[in-house]
Amino acid sequence: MEVVFVGSGEAFDENRHNISILVNSKTKLLLDCGYNVPQSLWEYNSNPNFLDGVYISHFHADHYYGVLPLILRMEEDGRKKEFTIIGQKGVKESILNALELSWKGWSDLTRYPFNIEFVEIGGSLSFNELELSFALTSHVIPNYAIKVALKERSMCYSGDGAPTEESKNLYQGTNLLAHELCTPDKPVGGHATVKDIVKLLQETKLGRLALVHIMRTFLKRRDIILNEFQGLKSDVFIPDDLQEVKL
Repeated sequence: MEVVFVGSGEAFDENRHNISILVNSKTKLLLDCGYNVPQSLWEYNSNPNFLDGVYISHFHADHYYGVLPLILRMEEDGRKKEFTIIGQKGVKESILNALELSWKGWSDLTRYPFNIEFVEIGGSLSFNELELSFALTSHVIPNYAIKVALKERSMCYSGDGAPTEESKNLYQGTNLLAHELCTPDKPVGGHATVKDIVKLLQETKLGRLALVHIMRTFLKRRDIILNEFQGLKSDVFIPDDLQEVKL
C-alpha cells in the first residue's frame, strides 16, 4: 500500500491543492476531494475507472465539492464500474444537494451509466481489502478522522480538527498519520495548533507524521514549523502535492 498526496493545502492556498490523499492499493480510495482537487487527480491518473471510491471527512467545500466534477467527468469519459462515496450521516443528501445546485438535473442518479453507492459510517467497515475505522475530532462541524488498514500496515488521516482522545486512540501505532496543522498557537475555526500536535506526538506512538492543511501564511515559515518537532520520536515532514509515500 502507498499513499499519494493529491493535494496538501488548506482551503485558500494559491500554491497547493486542497488536502486530498489517495490510498493506492488494489483498491483506490480517495480521502477527501475539495473543489480544486480533481485537476491534480486527473494529472496523476485520468482514467475514468481508476478510483473505486472516495471518503468524505466532513461537509466543508474544500473537502468535498470536488466530488461533483469528479462524478460528471467519470460519466462524460465513459465510466462503467460502481463508484462508492463513504461519509457520515447525510452524505448522500449533501452530495445530491450540491450536485443539483451546481448542475440542475444532475442529481438524478438514474442518468449515470454507472452505479453510485453511498455508505454511511458507523463503527468499522470493510471496503474490499481495506479495513476502515473512524473517530470524531474537535472541529466546528462533525469531522471524522479515518484509519485505513491493510493487513499489518495502516495510515490515518485527520480531516479537520484538533485531536481528541477518540482520535488519538485511532492514530495509535499507525505507520503514517496525515494530520492538519493550521496555526502556530491560536486555534482558528476548530483547527489544530503546533501545541496540539506536539502533545499528540508525546502521547501516541506513530511511524511518520505528515503535516497538511497548513495555513498559507504559516506555511511560509516551513523550516520554523519543522523545527518545532525536533527531538520527538516520529519522522515529521510537510508533503508536496503529488508526493508518494510507501508504507
